[in-house]
Amino acid sequence: MSTSSNQTRNSLLLGTFATCTSSTPIMMYAGNNMHVDLLTSMVDDNPTRRLSRYHIRKYFECLDLELPPFQKGYFVKLKAEKEKLQEQLKMKVELEKLLGEKVILKHIELERKNEYCIQAIRTMNELSLKTYEMEKGMRNYS
Repeated sequence: MSTSSNQTRNSLLLGTFATCTSSTPIMMYAGNNMHVDLLTSMVDDNPTRRLSRYHIRKYFECLDLELPPFQKGYFVKLKAEKEKLQEQLKMKVELEKLLGEKVILKHIELERKNEYCIQAIRTMNELSLKTYEMEKGMRNYS
């Protein structure tokens, strides 16, 4: 068996690898109008490795060599850091929403207290006016 056929056989990955990749496919066509997607693997086992997905034959062909271990480790570390930062950003957004809701509730509470104070002042003014009128009426009778 020739070396090129061994390389071809070794470059074909069957089955579950499709669920492990994520990217925006680039449309390509191989011979005989066969539709091919160009994908980039983002899994920890094969980070940044480009591959072709053939729809009709249902297999993958790797276009790049596997990363050396030190680069793979660095990539996995960066990916974990990115995920951590994304999670922190989500938490900050949620906290911002909660604080916004709290500000709205405090604003509503202040409006109610202001309305209560205004009503209390009106009541006090009405009572003062009635008291004044009663005192004025008492002076007129005396």
